[in-house]
Parts: sequence; C-alpha cells; structure tokens
Amino acid sequence: MTTGWHRRLSGFACLALFCLLASPAGAWEFSLSGVFTWEYYQFSQLGDKGFFGPFNQDNSSVKNLVRLAARNGWLGHEVASRTPAFFGDDLASGSDVAANYMWALFLPRVKLNEALSVHGIYRIGSWFDPSAPVSPGQMNTSRYLNSQASGIGNSFSPGYWQALYVQASLPWGTVAIGKQPNTISMGLILDAYENSNEAVVLSVPFGPFTIAGQWYVWQPGLNTDLSSSSNYLLKTDRSNASQPSIGALLMYRAGNISSETYIQYSNGHKGPESQLTILPTIFPVDCSSLLGFTNFKYFD
Repeated sequence: MTTGWHRRLSGFACLALFCLLASPAGAWEFSLSGVFTWEYYQFSQLGDKGFFGPFNQDNSSVKNLVRLAARNGWLGHEVASRTPAFFGDDLASGSDVAANYMWALFLPRVKLNEALSVHGIYRIGSWFDPSAPVSPGQMNTSRYLNSQASGIGNSFSPGYWQALYVQASLPWGTVAIGKQPNTISMGLILDAYENSNEAVVLSVPFGPFTIAGQWYVWQPGLNTDLSSSSNYLLKTDRSNASQPSIGALLMYRAGNISSETYIQYSNGHKGPESQLTILPTIFPVDCSSLLGFTNFKYFD
C-alpha cells in the first residue's frame, strides 16, 4: 500500500515539475500543418479469364453454395480494406476494380518553451462501415470511400488521433514520451510514416551519427499462447509484462547515404496462475526475443 502511494506521489511530482517547466514568461506557440488527399484508383488486368476460368460463367461450385465463376483475388485487395474479418471482400468479380478515397492529415505542434513541445498527428478518415455504430478503421491509415455516408447530417469520420507525444530538447540530445512516429524502418512494408513507437526514447546526435535508446516502462509481454490475445486474463497483470523491453539504435545519415543498425530485447511469461481454472494443466512457459537488423540505403 505504501509503495503504491509513493508511486502516485511521484507521478504528481512529475506532473508538477512538467507544469513548472511549461510556464515561461512568454505565451505558448501553436503551429499547424497538414495535407488533404483526394485519390482515384483503377486496376485492370489483360485477358478475359480469371483464376477459375472465364468470367461470367459458373465453372464449378461447392454444394451449390459457393460459386467459383468470377473471383479475382489479385485485383480485389488493391483497393479493399484488409480488415481480417472481411477478407472475403477482397475477391473482385471481374477484370478491373476502382475506388475514390479522400482523407486529411493535420500535424499540430505546441511549443511550451525553448526546450519543451507537444506534437500530434490527427487524421480525418472513415470507419470501415460509416453506417455501423461500431466499426474498425480501414487499414493502418483510415480513408473515406466516396458516397458511403451521404447527407450533411451524416458524419463520415469520427477523427483519429494517430500520435501524441512530448519532446524535450536537452543540451546533448532529445527525450520523447508518448505514441510517436518511429524513424526505424526498412521502407519495404512499413516505413517511418506508418511505424510507431511508444517507449521512452533518448536520442543523441553526433555528427552524421545518431545514437538512440528505447525503454518501455511497461509493455505487454510476448504472447506464448496463440489461442488468446494475452497470456493473462488481465492484460495489465505485471506477470504478463515484458521485463524488460529495451532497444538500441545506431543511425548514419550523410548526403545520399543512410544506414541503420537496430537491436531489441523483450520477453514473455505464462504460468498456471494465469488462469482461474487449470484444465488442462498449464505448464510455466518463458520466452525471450532478441532481434535486430542492419540496412544500407543509397538515394540517387
């Protein structure tokens, strides 16, 4: 009990210190940048045959329930949402698909003083199904498909805060906390504009090099049970936390050349205490992950 109160008091002390640091003689400075995107996609393929043969013909069926006449899996996923529960929507019925999307991205920044600033990323996109009371966003970055919520009285977007973080500039580097863009990426599937980081990040520049460390004060541990989303019934159970979860980065950027070397360590645990009823018997499982990569990029 005493330890818990000490932690709460420490949190209040940090908040008070933050308020003191964020109270300069001058006023706060607010800046806003953004982009509006209107995009039209059309994908087509040559020929009059799909994977199962010619279009508009019932080439085969499964108990008269599943028709395999015209299904084009390659074209469908080019413009459809990749929400797992709706993978069936990725199958187009012909040799071409098209879509018209729009979305807006705003990047607010509040400068509290010369050392402290608050950053955010706010997106106006859309639900997977705007007419549904509860629905997931589309892909990693939501966007509105034309004419899905017609009428001024119908909202097409609830708005999404995709990132919010505080950055402190120190004489020898920067410290950032919150959900923030992650500069670590290889540019293949996820780039630095999609990858995120929620650790305490310490970054120190040294000429063309940048040395950075990442420390998650708390993070869910590696999942050792594929049948559930968490090793424990309560996700915040500390037995379920990754202890520790740390990472280190060495980055080099000069002219057209850049290189990144990254390493991360995390772990996970699951034991009999993780379930209320032990049927079947759950044996203690511990797993650790040590991963990393090195890349080299040249831009002409």
